[in-house]
Amino acid sequence: MFVCQNCGHQSRKWLGKCPECGEWNSLVEERSQPVKKGSARSNFTLRQVSAVPFTEIEPQDDVRIASGLDEFDRVLGGGIVPGTLVLIGGDPGIGKSTLLLQVADRLSHSGTTVLYVSGEESERQIKLRGERLRVEASNVYLLPETNLENIAGEIDRIKPGAVIVDSIQTVFSSLLESAPGCSS
Repeated sequence: MFVCQNCGHQSRKWLGKCPECGEWNSLVEERSQPVKKGSARSNFTLRQVSAVPFTEIEPQDDVRIASGLDEFDRVLGGGIVPGTLVLIGGDPGIGKSTLLLQVADRLSHSGTTVLYVSGEESERQIKLRGERLRVEASNVYLLPETNLENIAGEIDRIKPGAVIVDSIQTVFSSLLESAPGCSS
């Protein structure tokens, strides 16, 4: 199957121009490997779930974790909700990595263990930025890695309270034959 990396359109054959969005040379062949018994996906345990009426759900005001950065917390509605994914976007060089390192530092000061995964920078580069920002992140672990299965292994080993992936488009799965940053 060929998938447009711009809009996600699928085609059985390669096309020079995507018929959906008009982007040239954007269709890439993606093949997923069948999951074999004993592979990473066979380790998942399914749990019983059932729908709950909206009116029966108890509200919780205390579920947000303050990052210690007032504006960051304000944008998130008062802090980070445990179990959620927050996607930080912006132009290159605008300060996303710097902000995330500061969030990791502040979370570590509150006792949270943080795994900071970097697909673009080495530990030394992150350490240099941290020294410039006077980061003293005692509970922050740095992992320069782009393989999803290796990242998941470190999450299982360290069991952090927060995981920061900088940048998500560099991460790939060895279970898929598509390139990093693709929609699959």
